[in-house]
Amino acid sequence: MNAYGAPAPVTASGVLFGAAVQVRFTALSWRWDFGDGVVLDTVTAGGSWHTLGQDEFTTTDSSHVYAGRGTVQVVADVIYRAEYRFAGVQEWTPVEGTLTVRSGEWDVLVGTASTVLVNGSCTQNPTGPGC
Repeated sequence: MNAYGAPAPVTASGVLFGAAVQVRFTALSWRWDFGDGVVLDTVTAGGSWHTLGQDEFTTTDSSHVYAGRGTVQVVADVIYRAEYRFAGVQEWTPVEGTLTVRSGEWDVLVGTASTVLVNGSCTQNPTGPGC
């Protein structure tokens, strides 16, 4: 499994004490719980194989190989730092501490697959492997 998230900062605007304010949340790290007892902490959001320029099913910084079949629940937590600024101020001021947000829970069906070399389709060769 190749897990990945969206790394873009999130900015929210509002009013605090009558003044316009913005708060920006920037992801610092990700915690992937693969549902089989394996938890992986990464400092990047990962990416699709295409985005990473890798062949499908190759190992990535946020991938995991399951030992067995079944249904597991994969959970992703994102750890953010926060900064704020009031209207008219260009500099961001850091907020002390971090914020952990559960970004999703997914039921994943883990299976196995195997390939065989065949000489044509089952219609063409009904006695072939898997036909």
